[in-house]
Amino acid sequence: MNWKAELEKFFKEHEEEGVALLKELVSKNTVNPPGNEYLVADVLKKYFDELKIPYETFEKTPKRTNLIAKVGEGHPVLFVPCHADVVPVNPDWDHDPFTVKIENGTAYGRGVGDDKGPMVSAFLLAKFLKQHEGEFKGTFLFASVADEEVGSTDGLVWLTETGKIKADYAVVPDTGSGIYKLSYGEKGLLRFQYTFRGKAGHAAYPDHGINSIWPAVAFLNSVKESYTEKIGFLKEKDQPNFSPTTFTVSGLEAGSAYNIIPKECKVRMDIRYTPQRNLEEIKAWTDSLAKAACEQYPGTSFTVEMPDHMVAFEIDPEGKLCKAAMKATKDLTGKDAVLFGMNGTTVCKQLLAAGIPSLGYSQDDDGSAHQTGEHIKLSEIPLFGIALGLLFFDLAE
Repeated sequence: MNWKAELEKFFKEHEEEGVALLKELVSKNTVNPPGNEYLVADVLKKYFDELKIPYETFEKTPKRTNLIAKVGEGHPVLFVPCHADVVPVNPDWDHDPFTVKIENGTAYGRGVGDDKGPMVSAFLLAKFLKQHEGEFKGTFLFASVADEEVGSTDGLVWLTETGKIKADYAVVPDTGSGIYKLSYGEKGLLRFQYTFRGKAGHAAYPDHGINSIWPAVAFLNSVKESYTEKIGFLKEKDQPNFSPTTFTVSGLEAGSAYNIIPKECKVRMDIRYTPQRNLEEIKAWTDSLAKAACEQYPGTSFTVEMPDHMVAFEIDPEGKLCKAAMKATKDLTGKDAVLFGMNGTTVCKQLLAAGIPSLGYSQDDDGSAHQTGEHIKLSEIPLFGIALGLLFFDLAE
């Protein structure tokens, strides 16, 4: 069967249905917190019941619903998680962000790109596959998952830890980069808080105290010396497809009053590191900078906390999943896709930790995710849906 021609015909015939579903999904306010992803799950259950597509729902916390629907049988099993929650909205939208506005073929609304637009593409593909069940090998798992925007503890973290997902591959449609850029890896996420300590005293008598701010300043100056000409980017050996490790100072807190020498100064930092680096190496380096800073100011000391850490990863660029995605883009558009490593994080990390090779492959949201005026071109719905279908069929060959 010519799957490309069949997919193109199907998505053309269901264009209006896709737009209607997008409007319905966006109208469900799933801002996280509190999430209320059950609102999206209830919409999807109605459609899956009509299509006789079996599904299961899972909740770690009431109303934080995860839904997984299944089409097909056997291997390979492709898991496609789309998250139902969205980020909060700013007050400067020019229309109700939970009502889709369409202008010149572009849809505007909270979540149209992140991640309800990709959800529409994946849903329509599930419907197509249901119509052809028995004509292809493999299993397509569609998922609407909770809590992606705030750590996934009610979503994929819990689903993977409790063994509720069994798959050979995963495609995470949450990069916003389109089908021409494939996220085959992600930087690690590392957050530190260094607390420098001195001795409190009256500001009128600076020699009676030890100001904790000064070792913090010395520490930050040492960090800055490690930057390239671009502030925040560390000097390091180039790694193909990844930008350099970033080291962002994201918080500085000291002092309770004008007339008190601060005993403590807290420095918060967000580090996104390439796969060539690791936690131990980075912490040893930052600890050495903090130690040297304190040695400049006798009587000071430091402690460090690490509230968050996710390891960096990259999957095999020559592996079956990457090749299937590259081929899907080429077969559909005649253009070559490129690989890249994401600076941010997606649920690929949790899936890889569960032993499921995962790739970021999605619609193009024009960099508008999380912003006022979030948008996608409506043409992205069939483009991504068809490409995802071709990827699935290629994995099964």
